[in-house]
Amino acid sequence: MEDLAFLAARMGFDTGVDLEALIEGDHTSSSELDLADPAVHPLLKVGAVLDDLEAWHVTSGRPEAALEVRLERLRRLDGAFDTVEDKLAIRRHLEKVQARFDHSLDWWSMGQATLAGFIRAESDADALVRAHTAAVAGRDRHPQSVGGQRCNHIVAAIEAPSYAISAMAADGAGRRSFQISHRNFTSLYFRAWRYDLRRFVEASEDYNVLPGQREAEEIMAGPADAEGAITLPETPDYRTHVTYDVPQLREPGAYLVLASMRSDFAKRGNQMVATNFMLSDLVLVRRHVNDGYEVTARSGASGRPIEGVEVSLYRFNDRRGHREIERRRTGSDGRVRFDHSHWQHQQHFLLARRGDDIAIDTDRLYPYDEGRRGMTSSALIYTDRSVYRPQQTLFWKVV
Repeated sequence: MEDLAFLAARMGFDTGVDLEALIEGDHTSSSELDLADPAVHPLLKVGAVLDDLEAWHVTSGRPEAALEVRLERLRRLDGAFDTVEDKLAIRRHLEKVQARFDHSLDWWSMGQATLAGFIRAESDADALVRAHTAAVAGRDRHPQSVGGQRCNHIVAAIEAPSYAISAMAADGAGRRSFQISHRNFTSLYFRAWRYDLRRFVEASEDYNVLPGQREAEEIMAGPADAEGAITLPETPDYRTHVTYDVPQLREPGAYLVLASMRSDFAKRGNQMVATNFMLSDLVLVRRHVNDGYEVTARSGASGRPIEGVEVSLYRFNDRRGHREIERRRTGSDGRVRFDHSHWQHQQHFLLARRGDDIAIDTDRLYPYDEGRRGMTSSALIYTDRSVYRPQQTLFWKVV
């Protein structure tokens, strides 16, 4: 039967077969099929086998076994047809089956688990609410049965709280720098540790120029420099919603920010997410010019060039720490230039500072014309006077 279902999936069973007839089943007509005939559609063969098995259980007085055969028919059809209309027809048939079946029998809860699974996969805004209702009914009717336990698992999965954070690599004060995707909980707590970016870069013993998981653990071992919390809107539809947050940070600089679902930041029963973030108005824009790189320091708030910014060129070194090999100060046009004619095959990156404002360009600079690596383009986009440059989540843990 598995081979037949696989063949059906490969052949595209929404053509040449009557879905309504397959859903209902007909033991009399299907018993006349020649299952060895390659011209007979694989789904018709599967239906014929299940028709025979379901009829045998019914005549033998085994209603729960007969229900399971019916459920198996619908599971296979649901996996075989992928249009919204076809899946809806399958789900509605199961609802009728469940309404007619004796609710006092344990296997009714297995039917509810199957029904909840079908509804859960739908895209309607209230699909998870309806799936939750179906699963709760199956769980509460026969909680110790296999179907009841499966319903309980579905309920727990739908109700499970979760979140993810995307942060801008750098942003100015008072900006909505964090994007929080969340569901099924309403409070998120933050702690932030400010660290010396230049010192970290020069002490690094691998290719990281920002803290990774190992370095993050060391930074977070000390007291936090800032704490805060955000109240998230409720998500009664059990779906993931998006909320934006302004980091509660005052001093410009490089930060490691840790989010927690628990206010005490305990590890047990918690999901914690860490990310790098820089609170800064300084932005670097670079371009390849002849035998070097032209770097412009700009204000992230206004886009104007900034004079007096110290821009350092660092050489990657994963063994002895990255080393500053050249430092230049921007003029009134906000620009500096670095000649790469003597770089050989070594890779470099940029770090800049003006007062407490910092910026780092972690893209590797190569000592040859970037055009030889293929044509690329990029844009500096000012959105709400912020420079949008997403920062990947550093790491996350669930205990």
